[in-house]
Amino acid sequence: MTGHRRKPSYRAIAEFCSRHRIFAVVGGAHRLSDGHPPHKCLYVFSDYGTLLTRYDKRFLSNSELDGWYTPGTEPVTFDVDGYRFGCAICIESQFPEVFSEYERLQVDGVLFS
Repeated sequence: MTGHRRKPSYRAIAEFCSRHRIFAVVGGAHRLSDGHPPHKCLYVFSDYGTLLTRYDKRFLSNSELDGWYTPGTEPVTFDVDGYRFGCAICIESQFPEVFSEYERLQVDGVLFS
């Protein structure tokens, strides 16, 4: 994700993370090309202010599927101080397969937005 142009608000979050040496997980909508609806997502910033990864919501509600968002395709994990985390968003709490998949990936916790 190097070179990814972020909005000024995300730049400010990245700078805050770097200055205070904290990680942050921030919700957003990631634009796609060719007029496709965006991904509803979580951006993960490191304690150095770098964008570590992005989780795209995989299980969407019917209204979200009706032109609002494009579903993601895979789980995302990242490590902080020896702990492995996964991410989930909103209605995904209703899908046990989200959590069993993270269990197979040996996460220590799921950050749920």
